[in-house]
Amino acid sequence: MQQETDALLKEFEEKKKSRKLAEEIEMILHACNERKAKRMLSDEQEMDEELIESDEELIETIESDEEPIESDVEEPVAEQESHDNESQGACEWSISLSLEDELLLTLCCLRLGLRIEDLAVRFFISSTFASRILNKWIDLLYVHVKFLIKWPSHELCQQNMPMVIKEIYPLCISIIDCSEIFIEMPKKYDARCKTYSNYKSHNTAKFFVSITPFGTNSFLCQCWGGRVSDKN
Repeated sequence: MQQETDALLKEFEEKKKSRKLAEEIEMILHACNERKAKRMLSDEQEMDEELIESDEELIETIESDEEPIESDVEEPVAEQESHDNESQGACEWSISLSLEDELLLTLCCLRLGLRIEDLAVRFFISSTFASRILNKWIDLLYVHVKFLIKWPSHELCQQNMPMVIKEIYPLCISIIDCSEIFIEMPKKYDARCKTYSNYKSHNTAKFFVSITPFGTNSFLCQCWGGRVSDKN
């Protein structure tokens, strides 16, 4: 009997010790969990602070990037307004040209071969207005200046002939050539066929011209389509 009681007492004491150990372990684990929770809270707070700082920096960078964009957008608007004002002023200033300027524009086109767009910029007018001026003045020049194209006499050629030509060609009266110029494509197919030049690969007009040895025009025939041969 004594042995059984001793064994029971030992088991009871061992159970107490195991319970105490379990309680101590639980207390230790609880303390560890509390410490972990505190650390996690502190880490989260630090992370939140870092995120807030990074967000503030990001907002500052975005605002700093937006400022030049606004200025870049405003500048072209101002430039466009000034350009519009200048163009309006130019149009108001050059609604019409004087007769001297219209004649000068026509002579520049005929002598220098300038394009209509170039002449419009030089005289501060529109391309349509420049084209109308050219059409009007070319017809006027044809009517009023065609008397200047006349065949000279032999005596007149001898008197005004340059010495270089007189030494080589003393009997020369005229210098002839068949010239060809580009024209716009006609709307009618028949006219397109007659004016298309295989040599130039373009619609052209041909005309026979003669000049005197001293540089004046002496003969000019009517224009022909670019399809006509020079021999014809």
